[in-house]
Amino acid sequence: MSRDYPVVYQDIFDEPTPAGLALRLFSKMAEQWTEETEPEIAGHNENEGVACGDKHKKALSHNEPEYLADIRSERPGAVLLTGAVGFLGIHVLKELINSGTKKVYCLLRGGKTGARSRLRNEFYYYFEDLDEEIFENRIIAVEGDITDKESIKGLAEYDFDMVINCAASVKHFAELDFLKKVNVYGVANLVDLCLERNIRFVQVSSVSVCGERNIDSEGETVLRENTFDIGQQVESNGYVYSKYLAEKLVLDAIEEKGLDAKIIRMGNLMSRYEDGEFQINFNTNNFMNTLKSYVVLGCFPVQEMDERDEFSPIDEVARATVLLSGTNREFTVFHAYNSHTIEMGDLVQALNDNGLRVDVVDEKEFNDRLNKALLDDRINSYVSPLVNYKTDNDENICENDVDNTFTVKALYRLGFHWNITDKEYIDNAIAMLKTLGFFDI
Repeated sequence: MSRDYPVVYQDIFDEPTPAGLALRLFSKMAEQWTEETEPEIAGHNENEGVACGDKHKKALSHNEPEYLADIRSERPGAVLLTGAVGFLGIHVLKELINSGTKKVYCLLRGGKTGARSRLRNEFYYYFEDLDEEIFENRIIAVEGDITDKESIKGLAEYDFDMVINCAASVKHFAELDFLKKVNVYGVANLVDLCLERNIRFVQVSSVSVCGERNIDSEGETVLRENTFDIGQQVESNGYVYSKYLAEKLVLDAIEEKGLDAKIIRMGNLMSRYEDGEFQINFNTNNFMNTLKSYVVLGCFPVQEMDERDEFSPIDEVARATVLLSGTNREFTVFHAYNSHTIEMGDLVQALNDNGLRVDVVDEKEFNDRLNKALLDDRINSYVSPLVNYKTDNDENICENDVDNTFTVKALYRLGFHWNITDKEYIDNAIAMLKTLGFFDI
């Protein structure tokens, strides 16, 4: 039986015991009662740790189309790349090599096989190309961890003029302390490194830092490249909150310490435009797991058929990332996601065209099927992504919008454009995942 208690998925990780979860629930219910029965306190910010107002005006002021006349991009001589064995990181590595970067030092944990072997295996999986001369002279695997200050100190022997941080924990719901260790404290270590060596730092972030808002709230509702804090709510999702805190850390360093840095916010990272190749660990892709939920459920709500989303091919994202990383110092934030969108109805049609039946139903039938599936031990884990993002009060909360007009104009001036997401691309992406057994249960 559904009681519609004010619990979000992140609460389960923050309070893993029944007693702890119950205390949090009672606290939230008490807060709701207070909010409903007492006058609003002027200036009260209910998101502790999220500042109201934007204090980074100097750091963000140049991210406007009117300043793009003189934009240029210079290739770095040598780069320290973190997260090089991730889906984005390995493609950034390939793009750096293709664009002529002389050396790329890849900082990564060794694991059982060692850092060099891990890197070579990942590179071969995606590109089937292991040029021994390149791996000997231009791609250098360095064993280490961004969360370990001793590892960072050990980089003193390497000569590089830019750090690109693709390393992150992308688990949207996990213990906040774990997420902060990698996504915030690791970033702090890299920022200190770049300040000490007076070199550029590039932080890969996410447009999901746009966060949520109350539907009747006043003020800005769109996250642009010249904004950071728009009064958004971010703490209900540990991953989003950690990326928000990392951005704040970087912007503070730009504003207060003169750090030469860029933040590149990513969107929906998808299969390569060139050949449809998808990430090796495709089961960790949040968007595709949501799509799988609809397949398992066998239906999609007609009310959401016209909602729009974007597919950002990973090879194009990597190319944009390298270009934007080398731009003029005054440009600090970019939104590197595909400017062409598709409707969810297009995806539903593509699923059906690939033999994955998804009926279009009204909202009542959809919710009935979802509630029934959640009670079925055989499939409830597959449909859980449809409720993982539930907020305390869905009727009063909505996601803020994101705009990338500035970045699109910047990329056009740098000779780059996003390819249109057409039916062939969508069909290829779904067909490949189907072949790999992604939609099987």
